[in-house]
Amino acid sequence: MLKKPKTYKRACWPHPLLEIRPGLRLVAGSGCAHPIVDDYDVYIGFDAMTLTTRHLPWTPGVEIHYRIDDMQAPKNAKTYRKLVDWTLEQLVSGARVHAGCIGGHGRTGMFFTALVAAATGRKDAILYVREHYCKKACETSTQIDFLVKHYGVDPVTASKCGAVGVGGWDQGGDMLFDDSWMTNKAIVPLVSSTTIWGDLRWDDDGEESGV
Repeated sequence: MLKKPKTYKRACWPHPLLEIRPGLRLVAGSGCAHPIVDDYDVYIGFDAMTLTTRHLPWTPGVEIHYRIDDMQAPKNAKTYRKLVDWTLEQLVSGARVHAGCIGGHGRTGMFFTALVAAATGRKDAILYVREHYCKKACETSTQIDFLVKHYGVDPVTASKCGAVGVGGWDQGGDMLFDDSWMTNKAIVPLVSSTTIWGDLRWDDDGEESGV
């Protein structure tokens, strides 16, 4: 069920549920610390994620912590594609999926765009997500460049007016946040007690290693 977020209030919340492809369950997006729905089957978090009993292997439901630094794109396109494909499989099976970052815009919008592109082949996937989910989806040129390169979507203008450079986030325009964002490379995830990659973790350099 939809609920008001406890914190991290945003003027555009709640976001509408998004249709990835006709016939699939609609996906929900918001913040992963305080999801706007509390009874879904799958929760995917790209930032500091609040885990519940769903992350325990004997409890129904799945929680996946796949951390990507704010304003950034995934460092490892291969594992990200595994997450995209796995999520589509869950939607096909009828699972209800929630994905979130901080505000449900940049990293969440990037993920929803990847789902749409992978499921439908739409070149206008970013515009589709912005029209039907949130106009702020895919906030940075880094995220858009990643989608263009790995998912074949058409390039568009970033929803945040600024650029990520050596000196950090150069703010400009109407920004959601007041902070100045440091430039950090994305950290590829992992994991909660439930993992779609098996008994593996991914080091910061993207190399696979046993746990």
